[in-house]
Amino acid sequence: IGVIPALVNTNLKHKSLEHSVTVINAKAFIFDSEYFSVVKEAMPLINQKVKLDYFSFGCIDKQLLAESPVEVKPLKKMIDKASAESVNYKGNFSDRLFYLYTSGTTGLPKAAIIRNSRYFVASKGSNMGMKLKKDDVLYTPLPLYHSAAAMLGVSQSLLFGVSVALRPKFSASKFWEDCIHYKCTAAQYIGELCRYLLNQKETPIERQHNVRVMY
Repeated sequence: IGVIPALVNTNLKHKSLEHSVTVINAKAFIFDSEYFSVVKEAMPLINQKVKLDYFSFGCIDKQLLAESPVEVKPLKKMIDKASAESVNYKGNFSDRLFYLYTSGTTGLPKAAIIRNSRYFVASKGSNMGMKLKKDDVLYTPLPLYHSAAAMLGVSQSLLFGVSVALRPKFSASKFWEDCIHYKCTAAQYIGELCRYLLNQKETPIERQHNVRVMY
């Protein structure tokens, strides 16, 4: 529909969170209700630089909501009332799809522009390289604000019809159990994730999965 989202690290607080929101001149801030306290603390800093609307995806306790310095709108209720008619918008490969942020290890996070073309090429490369098909199930325990999950993982479902099993947070002890439960045939990893799996105590369940490839 033409809206450009920014995938913000859910671990950010205060100045880092404010910077991530204001550097892209955001018009709206959508967050899950579990992050309300973190967002509320950053609201005064954000509101000094930009004026935007806040939307909560989930219920917030009325007493806590009353303490918010600005209005927080209930997104789920608004979605239920929204029109189901298609939006007359045609994009192209050069359009901005979303923003991803650098880790911020050498300063504040920097917003990187991801265009439709870059997203498609990265996703297609993974799809072909890993030989993923529509009957595959891809397991990703990686955060969706990370390029690996956003561009190489979830994109397999959006562009190529591969089923994707998501876990909110990586768990070495639950990794193979999840893969078996969701009948996964592929999985994602980054950095030290594999070392954490190898350091786990060996169990029979490790040999009962159907994962044929990890990337």
